[in-house]
Amino acid sequence: MSEDEDSTTIKCTSDIFKRVIAEIQGAMQRPGFRMTDEEPGAADLGCEIADRRPKRLLIETIDRQTGVPS
Repeated sequence: MSEDEDSTTIKCTSDIFKRVIAEIQGAMQRPGFRMTDEEPGAADLGCEIADRRPKRLLIETIDRQTGVPS
């Protein structure tokens, strides 16, 4: 999950962002961590999916996906 509400950051829809996330996912999978994309889960839960996501929205999505309030 990434917070990209700040207009000076790269949007999560950018190819640059997607390449960086793919590299991070690969690095995390080698030692056994599992990473998931929040958008499919957020869509299943009826959460708002925006181009620029504020921290509040990310935290709400995590809470709803895990069932554990933060």
